[in-house]
Amino acid sequence: MNNTVSLHAVGFDGPHACGAGAAPVIVLHGLFGSARNWQTFAQHLSSSVKTYTLDLRNHGNSPHCDAMHYTDLAGDVIQFLDDHDIAEARIIGHSMGGKTAMQLALDSPERVKQLVIVDIAPVSYDHNYEQLLGNLHGLDLSQITRRADANRLLGEAIDDDELRLFLLQNLLIKAGQAAVWRINLDAIRLHVNHLVQYSPDDGISPYEKSTHLIRGGESAYVKEAYYPIIRTLFPAVQFHTIAGAGHWPHAQKPAAFLECIRGILAL
Repeated sequence: MNNTVSLHAVGFDGPHACGAGAAPVIVLHGLFGSARNWQTFAQHLSSSVKTYTLDLRNHGNSPHCDAMHYTDLAGDVIQFLDDHDIAEARIIGHSMGGKTAMQLALDSPERVKQLVIVDIAPVSYDHNYEQLLGNLHGLDLSQITRRADANRLLGEAIDDDELRLFLLQNLLIKAGQAAVWRINLDAIRLHVNHLVQYSPDDGISPYEKSTHLIRGGESAYVKEAYYPIIRTLFPAVQFHTIAGAGHWPHAQKPAAFLECIRGILAL
């Protein structure tokens, strides 16, 4: 597939995982996330099924490149499936990874056995990341020798402790070397409006297979007003709500989230 990149991935295969013929689970993280955010979840799930967590392009340990539309992100996942001889997979995607998963299922339904979308809808959002990305870009990396330094400097601009610490997971700090960002800030800044405002093209054929959408009970990302749009594209969709969770239900309510996923995947 043209213009794809080879994604960094971590595979988890527990002693009681299904055999080689079973469709594996592929987990796709959200914006500013990485495969390692899902490591604990994948380890639990891998006791029943082979599970991979992927770094999407411009994130984690995957390559940096200028293009970053959802067709690019979905194409990379197809390339991963091809490279690993996976004919069909169960795809779990959160936020940006959820939109990537939706694009993948709509474009290549034969490659997706089951779709699980986490707290995102196939609609355009009005989030503005310009100031946030400007704060990250403006961080003076020459002053940073410890993560605590970055936390202090960024704390002046981002007062949300949970968000700030999440973002700083993307900062690579090695003794004797200048700190660097793992994420490709330039590409993300260039394409962030597409990433948050994108919705699938009108007239695209729906994905008819098993689809589940998990939303946080305290999140505003999946409103009931979006249900008709979701059902148009994913007519078999079933909705699940994780009580007490916001936009990161897998991190905020991990036990309830894992139980929900096990029920969906029948594990």
